[in-house]
Amino acid sequence: MPDHAAAEGLAALKAPGQTEALLAAWKRSLSDGADIDARQAVIAALAVQTDARAREALGEIAGSDPQRVVRLRAGQALASSSGTAPADPGP
Repeated sequence: MPDHAAAEGLAALKAPGQTEALLAAWKRSLSDGADIDARQAVIAALAVQTDARAREALGEIAGSDPQRVVRLRAGQALASSSGTAPADPGP
């Protein structure tokens, strides 16, 4: 999936200013049946963004992704960026 590779590259480069594109990629991944790895790559890339919108996006993913493992990873990334304990990802 192109978004997967792009998200991994952005995370590795720590490219700033990519929050909206990453959030859009996550939303696309929900509708096109992308695998969990692709959504986790988006989370990794969002985790290196420094803007408040990236933290909001991580919160959105942590609260609404259909896969518990993805919600957990997003919650961990959000907690790491804000210095708080991760939220319970639910069942």
